[in-house]
Amino acid sequence: MNKRAVKKPTNLDDPHVFMIVAFAAEHEQAQEAIRSTAGSVGFGCYRTDDIAQSGTIYDRIYAGIRSATVVVADLTGNKQNCFYELGLADALDRPVIIAMRRGEKLEYDVRFRSILHYENSEELRRKLPEWLAQTVLINKANRSAKDPNAQDFGGSACCGNYLLGANMKLHIGSAGKREAWYTVNATIRRVDGKRLPASTKAKFFLDPATWNEHERDGTVVGGVVHHEFDCWGAFTLGAKIANVKLELDLSYVPGSNAFFRSL
Repeated sequence: MNKRAVKKPTNLDDPHVFMIVAFAAEHEQAQEAIRSTAGSVGFGCYRTDDIAQSGTIYDRIYAGIRSATVVVADLTGNKQNCFYELGLADALDRPVIIAMRRGEKLEYDVRFRSILHYENSEELRRKLPEWLAQTVLINKANRSAKDPNAQDFGGSACCGNYLLGANMKLHIGSAGKREAWYTVNATIRRVDGKRLPASTKAKFFLDPATWNEHERDGTVVGGVVHHEFDCWGAFTLGAKIANVKLELDLSYVPGSNAFFRSL
């Protein structure tokens, strides 16, 4: 009998981890370790069967990976479907953490990648938070004239009880104008799942070299602070809420790509 906790409804627009895992009872404890670790920093955590979407299983896999803040691929067991999904995550340019139970040998050539080896689910639970932080929460961009917000808002997208997240969509103008831009939906939420009151005050800080009015007030919708804006290239987004500073490099949020990072 599957003792996994009742699944919460999926919202692929929210910051989340997509799990690439073998569907077998022996892997359930490791999967629960990934779920609880993701939840501790405010991320949802989904595997393919969590995603309620019409279409084929491939459609659900594609949707979950494409919109993921980060993909955690547990390759324990060397299942072919896991390697297929890992390849898809790479093709979709999503950040990936690869994990594997210690003592198992990889049967496919991904040994050049950094791998989180673990003995049991408790060790995985201890190690994964740092890997998540280093992969998607800590801003590695350096402050510069091109990115003046970098390292000016604490250096991390998660601090205190708050998580700064974002996703974006590409828009293509008419062929004659050759225009392309991105709409960014930035959010601030509590990592403990509590809803922020409607009276919450929060600010977002866009690139001051591009926007004259670069300080923007957020709006609380459904217990989460939102702000939407259009932009034309990557930069570090800053935020402040309840005297807590947050920052997020937009280069690798869902919807970003090499073209966006080149602008």
